[in-house]
Amino acid sequence: MHGLRSLITQPQSPTAGVPPHTCQLSGLIIVPSTNYSAGPVATIPQSSWADTVNTRILSPILTVQAFLPLLTLRSNSKTVVFAYPSISSSLSAPFAGPEVATSRAISGFAASLRQELRLLEQGNVDVVELRLGNIDLGPTYRHGQSQVAGTEVLAWSTQQRALYGSQYLSSVEQRPVASAGPSAVRGSPARNLHYAILDALEPRSRGMFGQKTSKKTVMYVGRGARSYSLIGNWVPSGLVALMMGYRSGSTMGSHSP
Repeated sequence: MHGLRSLITQPQSPTAGVPPHTCQLSGLIIVPSTNYSAGPVATIPQSSWADTVNTRILSPILTVQAFLPLLTLRSNSKTVVFAYPSISSSLSAPFAGPEVATSRAISGFAASLRQELRLLEQGNVDVVELRLGNIDLGPTYRHGQSQVAGTEVLAWSTQQRALYGSQYLSSVEQRPVASAGPSAVRGSPARNLHYAILDALEPRSRGMFGQKTSKKTVMYVGRGARSYSLIGNWVPSGLVALMMGYRSGSTMGSHSP
């Protein structure tokens, strides 16, 4: 942090003969890991929940806290960008508790931070959420997922398999997109994410009278991000469950011998 502070407060000369200049901090990009434990809450170990909270919720918050003195040091326009998967959280998807909890927590923190930074006199730090859908990051990333979806059921107890097994395996088959992007679902090109990050970091434009225009606080990037957000907000949860192939407990009970 001391080195970064020096870069943005003291003139720097990259090479001999080049006039010194002072660097600017344009923004901070927060991207929690997109790999989450999946399964019923009862089957996810406590250590996995603790890891999720510490590495995907607490670490981003502490990172922003550490950078705030630098972000508010000078008057140039800056942006804090939070990028996180949004499809499971938009649908409040079952068996995706860690991902849904993380996405909702990050979004809530971003909204609170946004309001807080607007109260500053300079008001030059924006907070932008990039809600990610399915993005194709290439074959190397897709093939890097070694575990076959659904095999985690083998590690459950007999009771857990009886209670959740069929429903969970059905959810794996019907899942619109996994956090990391399964190879069966081709997402938007990675360049779309690149362009979105550049747009988020771009300083606010000015209107015809010289006033600064508002920057988008939420941007949807990747296939399915916006559409599933609309579905989650406007379609009744019961209908969403039917669309995704889930069966309610009462329905399951009616077919029991």
